Amino acid sequence: MSESILIKNSIIFTMKGNGLGVIEDGGIYIEDDEIVEVGSTDKIMKTGYKRDYVIDGNHEKVVLPGFIDCHMHTYLILIKGLAQDVPEIEWMHKTIFPFMPHIKEKHLIAGAKLSILEGIKYGTTTFGDYGYPMEPLLKKVYIPLGLRVVATPTINAIPESGEIRPDSPYPFDEEKAYKRLETNKALIEKYHESYNGRVHVMLGPQAVDMIPLEILKKIFEISKELSVLVHMHVAQGGREYKQVMMRYGKPTIALLNKEGLLSRNLVAVHCHYAMEKELKLMAKKEVKMVSCPSSIAIIDGIVPPLARYLRYNGIAGLGSDQAAGNNNQSILSELKIGALLSKTKERDPTVLPAWKMLRISTIEGAKVMGIDDHVGSIETGKKADLIIFDLKHPTLTPRIFYPIRNIAHNIVYAARGDEIEYVIVNGNVLKEKYQITFIDEHKVLKDAQKTAMELAKKGGRDYLSSRSLLVKNFEQGFF
Repeated sequence: MSESILIKNSIIFTMKGNGLGVIEDGGIYIEDDEIVEVGSTDKIMKTGYKRDYVIDGNHEKVVLPGFIDCHMHTYLILIKGLAQDVPEIEWMHKTIFPFMPHIKEKHLIAGAKLSILEGIKYGTTTFGDYGYPMEPLLKKVYIPLGLRVVATPTINAIPESGEIRPDSPYPFDEEKAYKRLETNKALIEKYHESYNGRVHVMLGPQAVDMIPLEILKKIFEISKELSVLVHMHVAQGGREYKQVMMRYGKPTIALLNKEGLLSRNLVAVHCHYAMEKELKLMAKKEVKMVSCPSSIAIIDGIVPPLARYLRYNGIAGLGSDQAAGNNNQSILSELKIGALLSKTKERDPTVLPAWKMLRISTIEGAKVMGIDDHVGSIETGKKADLIIFDLKHPTLTPRIFYPIRNIAHNIVYAARGDEIEYVIVNGNVLKEKYQITFIDEHKVLKDAQKTAMELAKKGGRDYLSSRSLLVKNFEQGFF
């Protein structure tokens, strides 16, 4: 891999300031993993820097910071297409749970590689992976492949066996929760801020309805002691609402506030069951929110409150969530769907303009994950995580600069991902001239297909016997 990279004659969206921080004829010089200089092409060319690897934009390319996927369950991609078009109350119990007892390390690794392959192809350079166990993915996927990850091993007290019903409080296995908490702490001590800042680790209580309150409070205490964030599903739908009300007599956010757990330490995912006054309170308490528009639209039929949270000056990022229910791991998809859903929900076409969505997917997402000192904008001293769009594609043509630039709007509302010619992570070119360079793409697809078929076979009987709406529709020959 080249020690230095020179990018020239390109449009650059630096994300500095309050907008996109556009440089119309810009250059970037990268040495090893770091951005050394950003400015006009003329300025960069006069420096005399060595040029091991040159990318000439020819005034037809645009460079952005890489996308930050703040929340994803990579292994669930192996059951893609098996968890849609059902009532929300059925989604977890009838379409996801049947496969969980059969997931082994090989499934985790195959699923992670497939999700990462898709993510890199479509511009993701930071992966906010959320699942259990997480260490095998760090050791066998993220670290050896040179990727940037914010890893969150999930902590819950849901028993490994026995019937779990949505209409009665979940039974809790406290020993399991404490064991996972200790595993999470050990992972933080071993990997957090390691590999020159490429690997970060968070604490991961799965949700308020899946862990005893006393253990949840302990997790927040540890987060302060270790100076790490707590990454948790919050107010994520009718199923959680029902569980929390049965157990505590008040909804999730009211309970978290009562216990003093709403703070800048919390990364709250989804929040689509939050009331208006609760969103205001969360923003006031500096809670960071992650919105997964496609996933929640498919699973719950609800528009996440991204636009409203930002209206209250909250900090928010985007996540692709899980491909079992969302069908992809592409932040590009979330850009368009998130903007369109929000405009429709608010009945206001000015809500979440294209430039704002690009900021949410880059620098704002980096702030949510606590890594904005490393990535999220194109600035001297930051890590070289970049994506480069070739504007000579049908989706991005014509490129107009007068009377205004149309590039940001075309990326958000028209781009599909095949326009991304280069992806650079930590100074390494992982996608070069549209070709993946960091992994054997054919082998990833082959392994994913094989392990997915094994998993489907093992969980298939329980999946069919769940009698979900999806199963009933299939048996009636609708698809």
